[in-house]
Amino acid sequence: MVPTTLPIPQTSAVDARLLGYTLLLSLTTGVLFSIVPAIQTVRAPLQNMLQQAGRSGMAGRAIARDALVVAQIAAALMLLAGAGLLIRTLANLKESISASDRITS
Repeated sequence: MVPTTLPIPQTSAVDARLLGYTLLLSLTTGVLFSIVPAIQTVRAPLQNMLQQAGRSGMAGRAIARDALVVAQIAAALMLLAGAGLLIRTLANLKESISASDRITS
């Protein structure tokens, strides 16, 4: 079932440079997106924040925050489903390659 014109690599390896770049990028993104809100919180006077908490202006922020949480959970579930499908596809591909090896042997 495997086409003869399809090149199938016999071995695969992880590129350390790409892995390092990905790790650095993910750490940088995590730090940036966690430090910016922390700095904004530290700079804002506590008394003003507490006074604004009782006002109706915070309701709009709460709705936006809830919408972002829902979007984040939806994105995480989509990534999880995609990862599961990728794992299943790779397992099927490995099985088909080993089955074709048994047939040609």
